[in-house]
Amino acid sequence: MRRRTVVLMAVLALASASVAACDFDPDSIAAPPAPTATAAPELMLTVNGAQRSYELFVPDGDAPDDGWPLVIVVHGLGGSASQMRALTGFDEVAAGERFIAAYPNGLARAWIDAGIGSAIGGTDIAAQNLAFMDALIDSLDAEYGLDERRLYMTGLSNGGMFAFHSACHMADRFAAVGLVASASISQSFDSCEPAESVGYIAFHGTSDTVVPYDGGQIVPGFEDLGAYQSAAEAAGFWANVNGCLTAPEREQLPDTNSGDISIPYLDSWEPCESGQPVQLITLDGSGHTWPGHPPRGQRLGATNLDIDATAMIWEFFAAHPKPGTP
Repeated sequence: MRRRTVVLMAVLALASASVAACDFDPDSIAAPPAPTATAAPELMLTVNGAQRSYELFVPDGDAPDDGWPLVIVVHGLGGSASQMRALTGFDEVAAGERFIAAYPNGLARAWIDAGIGSAIGGTDIAAQNLAFMDALIDSLDAEYGLDERRLYMTGLSNGGMFAFHSACHMADRFAAVGLVASASISQSFDSCEPAESVGYIAFHGTSDTVVPYDGGQIVPGFEDLGAYQSAAEAAGFWANVNGCLTAPEREQLPDTNSGDISIPYLDSWEPCESGQPVQLITLDGSGHTWPGHPPRGQRLGATNLDIDATAMIWEFFAAHPKPGTP
């Protein structure tokens, strides 16, 4: 019993550290420029008898001929839809590129438990959030008309872990996923058997102390809570799933901002038999942050300013709908 109490205290400490250090307070976020379309307030959706909330951005004007592409943008542990929306600036990209951006709130402000579920009554956080994603996609399709070939998810930290998890369990729906300052955990990786290929792009700093680039225990000393994969292992998994035939090729991306103490490198696995490539952007010297969008204060390490993860994620998504589609 005492060990159980210690484990729960360790898990809750991890959650608190992530909430305080990783997944922000509202005043730590620098808001992006105002987009040129109307943003909706927080919306509600009933899923399995529970009320779930999200924010939504839909560009002005008529839907594209094939329906709206959808990008679901997922906050980190302890974060919120509004904070993630402000941090990433996806509204502005969505207004220009004409896709819907949805910002859901996770159950208990989390997406995949990493042991956290045991601290709130044994709730299977990931399963309930997967059901939320299914219902959210169906609801938005019914109201706006989605392009089912162009459904995507991206997330930060715990939200990125959930994007990986969703690719494992909802590969029939998502064309590609994007992870930032994240990889996978044992809960996902050990059970991941995707039914289809999924495009994969990830951004990870080598100086990330919250989700280490090289992987490791979620809570050191408590192996039953599982482990983080390394950034390379997570990308390599999807390279194998997607039938990528060669080892990755690395190139240094332009170091346009020498003051950010970080240099970006791109590892690309392609060509791939599925047509869905895999990319890992290693941010040498960067911490647990979203490239191109620093929060106020550098509590989580350096933010790479040579690239804009939001723009690069959308560029990758736009180029990779479901295989076999134009």
